[in-house]
Amino acid sequence: MNTTKKRIFFTFANKIALSVLGLVSSVLIARYLGVDQRGVYNDATVYASVYAAFFGGFGSFVPYAITRLKLKVNSVQTVANFFLACVSILTVLCLPVGFMLHKISLEYQVLSIPYLLIAAPFIMGFGFFSRLLQGLNEIEKLNKANIAQNIAFLVLTAFAFFFMRNHSDYYKLNLILALWAISNVISFFYSVYLSRRACDITLAAKWDGETGRQMLGFGSNIAVGNLIERVNYRADYFMVDLLHRQKSIYGISVTASEVMNFVAGTVTSVIYTKISGAEAVESQQVTARVFRITAIVSLLIGICGVLLSGLIPIVYSRKYAGAVAPFTILVFGVALYGLNTIFTTYFTNQLSKPRIAIYLDMTAIVVNVAACYLLIPRLDLIGAAIGSFLGYGSECLLAMFLFLKSSNMRFVDLVWMSKEDWNLIFRMTQRRKSKDR
Repeated sequence: MNTTKKRIFFTFANKIALSVLGLVSSVLIARYLGVDQRGVYNDATVYASVYAAFFGGFGSFVPYAITRLKLKVNSVQTVANFFLACVSILTVLCLPVGFMLHKISLEYQVLSIPYLLIAAPFIMGFGFFSRLLQGLNEIEKLNKANIAQNIAFLVLTAFAFFFMRNHSDYYKLNLILALWAISNVISFFYSVYLSRRACDITLAAKWDGETGRQMLGFGSNIAVGNLIERVNYRADYFMVDLLHRQKSIYGISVTASEVMNFVAGTVTSVIYTKISGAEAVESQQVTARVFRITAIVSLLIGICGVLLSGLIPIVYSRKYAGAVAPFTILVFGVALYGLNTIFTTYFTNQLSKPRIAIYLDMTAIVVNVAACYLLIPRLDLIGAAIGSFLGYGSECLLAMFLFLKSSNMRFVDLVWMSKEDWNLIFRMTQRRKSKDR
């Protein structure tokens, strides 16, 4: 097996492992915490992802500078380290307020604030160093870094689940939030270790005017885009919370459906460097093929997900039976979201037009929020799932139109599975079967 094929296989396996680990952790937490407490934990992870997405946008400059601008790794990393240090200090300065709220309030909703503030800099730092590994084309080390937090959190959560059950809901919620923060600290230091093994990078922090201005200029566009993308991704969840529906149950539907994301995530990770550094025509062909194959695989996995949806109340417990119906819709909506990332990767890294992704996400947010506002009062959680599907679907159609326009490619050439595409799938399947024997 050559290097590229080995990389695809192990990256695919890594994404499957991430999905499985995430699902197992979510099951343990759902059974360990009450419904309301699990909703608070879910809030913590959602808002942490918003923080990491925004500031991680500046980290996107690291692989861009290495692969496209051809800047020296250490000259880029010293500026990135300086940025990380400044934002981390500002975040830590907010800790006293977080601890004060934690101490004086009996509301579950504020319990997560200090844990969020502690974990946030490490989550952001992990994003920076994982993007460095991506820029260095160290995909195997990137896979190891990506799975570290999931493994650490699963081990810690399993310990709490089996040995620390006889405590109050208040205590168990604080424990889970603390373990979540610790797992993010572990993953950050592991990503630093892997980065230093991949390349003798410096940990020094120093601001360079020219490189810094490039990072702020490029990164600010990505950061705003990431923020809007994250709001787009969670708009249905926010609307469920805003309209006072059961966000904990809906969160289970979302978690179960996100297993779809590993398909597009695998493909995007593997082809990132190829698209960034390739000539325009070649990257267009790669993007089109990746879109076609990912769509077929995502559809098949979605159908399997619907057939297995009855396992949700068995696995998570009967109190989450209401998550089944929204899941059967969300599983296809998340697949559309994954397809959108293929196009936005092309727009951002090949055309250097990250604003296109912003416009796409804004379109989806408008459709999603409007649909949720109209449908949730009438259909409850199913209405939120339909709103999500409509939002991602409208974004996907618009992204396809813009891609076809920029590439001068025909619609049939984008969606029609060629003989070469089927041969590629067949060869991968046959190779996997021969290895299993």
